[in-house]
Amino acid sequence: MQFGVGLIDVTPGSARTTYLVVTDIEAAHRELTDRGLAVSPIRHKTSTDDWQGDYSPGVERERRNYASCIDFADPDGNTWIQERGFTRTPSTACRRI
Repeated sequence: MQFGVGLIDVTPGSARTTYLVVTDIEAAHRELTDRGLAVSPIRHKTSTDDWQGDYSPGVERERRNYASCIDFADPDGNTWIQERGFTRTPSTACRRI
């Protein structure tokens, strides 16, 4: 994923529902709101085994992978979903820059 000006030739706001996986959804929510973005409340899939599109408020109690999420739009209008996911071991993790 690249961020910058003039990297691609698309209309601003045309990227929809891009997923980002984070290990701490509460910290991600806090950081985005601290930066002034309008972020949805944290919600989780109500039924994780056979999910039917239903959500409940807050972080999923057992902290299952991909069960809790937030969403927001960036200043260009692109929409993003952040999900709480698994933690990789350091040998397979991407570098944070």
